Amino acid sequence: RRGLFDQMSLNCLYYLDNCFPDSSISIDFQAGEEALSHETMLWEKKNGPYKLPSDLCNFFSVFNGVNVTWSVDTAVDRPSTSVGEIRINKIEDIKKLSLDHIINLSSVVLGCGCTVFS
Repeated sequence: RRGLFDQMSLNCLYYLDNCFPDSSISIDFQAGEEALSHETMLWEKKNGPYKLPSDLCNFFSVFNGVNVTWSVDTAVDRPSTSVGEIRINKIEDIKKLSLDHIINLSSVVLGCGCTVFS
């Protein structure tokens, strides 16, 4: 299952395993079993009129949630340092988000010097 996720994520795990050959990297991969099609339909019925994107439904048909964490050993006498995480929630944990309370971003200038326009 890890190999399949690696293919679907453009070899992300392979890259992490091999990008720092002089470091000791530990990768923890956890994935839920596939979601059944009725679980997707149940989510859409419960959260209608919203629908999940087809690529996300396809992902859930293989993995119902994924959690990947990686850490690096920085010194022999210290515990490893967590440096990253990829998390895709299970379908039952996805909630619709009301955007009514969010301010209008039509002219917000971001800290990077970029401007967001609606």
